[in-house]
Amino acid sequence: MSEPDVNASLAARQRQVLDAVTGTAAIPDGFAAFNVDVARRALLDKRARELHYAWPILAASLGEHVRPLFAEFAEHRPTRGMRNDGYAFATWLEARDDLPLAGALELAEARLWWVWSDDDTPPQRRTSRIASARFPGGRLVRTGNRVHTIGRPRTS
Repeated sequence: MSEPDVNASLAARQRQVLDAVTGTAAIPDGFAAFNVDVARRALLDKRARELHYAWPILAASLGEHVRPLFAEFAEHRPTRGMRNDGYAFATWLEARDDLPLAGALELAEARLWWVWSDDDTPPQRRTSRIASARFPGGRLVRTGNRVHTIGRPRTS
């Protein structure tokens, strides 16, 4: 086998292992399922810790439920970076009606300052001087560097 063929074969095997560790593919032949599962759980744990750093209010508002919920969310989703993971997690919780009020407010504020995309690109700073975002019971409005609350957050 020539060197380019060996490199291509190695790259393909590495991709299979990476996909297995991130939970997006089955474990390839020749690898111990236990070891791949340990690596997968360690990666999920690292991503959950990053959530605490990038989205602290969301993580705190979920309390002891943050890790199991994040594990359920991230099980078959490769990482997109801690900010994007947090945003996708928050919108996932929002779609399920499981987003706590404090997390909803953090998500609304993030939408005021950043433009989020559905791909792996990092969020871009919003350049407009005026922006608004909904939260349960009201709306946040940004004018310049000030954020105003319209309405009152619903607690139930």
